[in-house]
Amino acid sequence: PTNASVRTEAEMQELQRRNIIAALHETGGRVSGASGAAALLDIQPTTLYSRIKALKIDREAIKS
Repeated sequence: PTNASVRTEAEMQELQRRNIIAALHETGGRVSGASGAAALLDIQPTTLYSRIKALKIDREAIKS
């Protein structure tokens, strides 16, 4: 039986990708600093930079 509350790893990565893009969009693309996306997401800027790279988030994704 399929459990709708359980997500695959690919689904979790897509959710994370969308959440990071939303945070970057809200902060005008700023990653670090008090008004940056990392602060908004409550993670270290270096962690966010790593996730941006791993999830292949580019400036075009942030603009849309």
